[in-house]
Formats: sequence, C-alpha cells, structure tokens
Amino acid sequence: MTLPARDGRRGQSRAKAPARAPRAKGPAKPAALPSPAAADREGPLRDALLALRRSHEELKQAQLQLIQAAKLESIGRLAAGVAHEVKNPLAIIRAGTDYLLHAMPQEQSETRTVIEDIQNAVARANNVIGGLLDFAASTALTTAVEGLNDVIEASLRLVQHALTREHIVLVRELADDLPPLMLDRTKIEQVFVNLFINAIDAMQAGGTLTVRTSRHQLTAHERDVGARHTDPFRIGQTVVVAEVDDDGTGISDGHLTRVFDPFFTTKQAGKGTGLGLAVCKSIVALHGGTLSIENRTQGGARARVLFKSVRNA
Repeated sequence: MTLPARDGRRGQSRAKAPARAPRAKGPAKPAALPSPAAADREGPLRDALLALRRSHEELKQAQLQLIQAAKLESIGRLAAGVAHEVKNPLAIIRAGTDYLLHAMPQEQSETRTVIEDIQNAVARANNVIGGLLDFAASTALTTAVEGLNDVIEASLRLVQHALTREHIVLVRELADDLPPLMLDRTKIEQVFVNLFINAIDAMQAGGTLTVRTSRHQLTAHERDVGARHTDPFRIGQTVVVAEVDDDGTGISDGHLTRVFDPFFTTKQAGKGTGLGLAVCKSIVALHGGTLSIENRTQGGARARVLFKSVRNA
C-alpha cells in the first residue's frame, strides 16, 4: 500500500494550498477632504498668519527707518561741528586775500590771478559749509498756518532776476481753493527756491517754468499711499500738491535714482554742492510731506511736493 508523502513536520501532508484569486483592480479611493468645520477653522488661521507676516515686515521697515534716522542725526551733528570749525579759518583766508588784492599793484597780473583763484576756492568751500549747516539745521521747525500759494509767490520773487536773465517764461497755475497748511515758511521758501533754481539751470537756452498747485484726493495706486503705519498718506486723504515743471533735457535714469543723495550733483564745479535736494527732502519730510522728482513724457522734469492740510493733520 502506498503512503501519502509527508513533509519534514510530523503528521502533515505536502498538499498544495489552494491558489488565491487575484484582487480586482478598481479606482483608487479619493483622499479625504477636510470637513467644512475644519476649513472654517483654517481660514482665520491663514488670515492671522498673513497679518503677522505683514506686521513683521512693517516692524523691520520701521526699525530700518529708525536706524537711518539715527545715522542722519549723527551726521547732522558732526557736519555742524565740522562746518563751524572750518568756517572761521575760511573767513580769515578770504579777508587776507581781499587785503592782498587791494594792496597789490594792477601790474602783477599773474599774482592777482593766483589770489583770485584762492578766493574762488574759498567761495566754493563756503557754499559746501552753508549746505552742511542747512542740512544740520533742517531738523527743527517753527510752524504756523500758511497759504501755500503765498509761500510760492514769495519764493518766485526771490528768483525773478534769474528768470529774466535766462529768458525763462513763467506760467502760474495756482488753485484758489487750497486748504491751509502748517508750514515753517522760511524753510518751505528755501525748498521752492531750490526747486526753481534747479529748473532754471536745466533750461540752458531758455524755456518755460510752470508752477502748479492743486488739492487732490489720494487713491490706492499712488506712491507713498497705503494703510501701513510707515506710509506717509492714507487712501482717500485730501492733500495739497505743488508741481514745478521745466522743459529742459530731463534727468537720465542713472541719475534719477540718486538725485536725493547728499553731495550728488550733475552741475559744473562751483555751481552746486549736491546738498540742495537732500536738504529739501528732509525739510518736506519734517512737515509730514513727500518730495519726488520724475521725468515728464513731453520732455523736461517735474518736482512734486505733497503736503497734509491742517484738517488732515
């Protein structure tokens, strides 16, 4: 009799196990979607995260501005100290050269030329010193309620001779419905005189200087307008705008980004120190306003000053 085959384990046969039927392949089960309740909880968390990130960026910007303000304050104090120390020796040099010129015979033309060169160099140094003192002094204001048109008219009277000499046509477009402003009149006159002189210098062969004022309601798409604490102006705020247009050659793109850098100038030696626009921007900022320079599409450049009215202060 034949016995069934056994494997190594006692009492177990070597019978094959029945084959398993292959599993039917069907579509994969979709991933579970978050429940409406979970989505409702995630929405406020995402909004809070975005708000936190925005606040963090605003804080970083505010810290950078504070650091920059501290640097400028230190530079201003240093500049004022250096300027006063240098101004007195320059005055002595100027007085000495004046005396030598008056005492020297006209026949000594070469020597007189050398002394006149010294006087011209002293005059240029005095201009730089004056700019440094203005830069240092632009941190203090004495404000009163003023009309912007009156301030502009006073500034135009100061440059009337330059307008006539350079054959510049003056066009006034001054609005008569401007709200009053809190201004340091002397300093704002300094700002506009500087802007007028820059425009005159840009028109070497004559041209047209247009001075325009208006009131304007700001929109979200304009520069320096927003809802952040670091934004100078708010959406919907009404401001007073002053624009100074020239039809000169305009400003190259490389220079346009540097016009407010201290000591940057494109003028010839002796005609500018490069401190004028830097001082102007600082003065306008102290009034809570902004100063910008841009090229006009029809040629020339435009300086645009925005002020907060007394009602918006």
